[in-house]
Amino acid sequence: MSAYEKASNVLLSGLYYEIQRNIKRGILSDNMNHELELIAIVAKRRGVYL
Repeated sequence: MSAYEKASNVLLSGLYYEIQRNIKRGILSDNMNHELELIAIVAKRRGVYL
């Protein structure tokens, strides 16, 4: 079980938007888009739309 699967829906969505924001600001590299995909997969399984 991944850390994303253990996280609450609120934490998962907050992390998604925070990573996305930091990619856009140049703080994180575009390689973090892979992490966004992993978070989106877990969220979709739970019925949470980001």
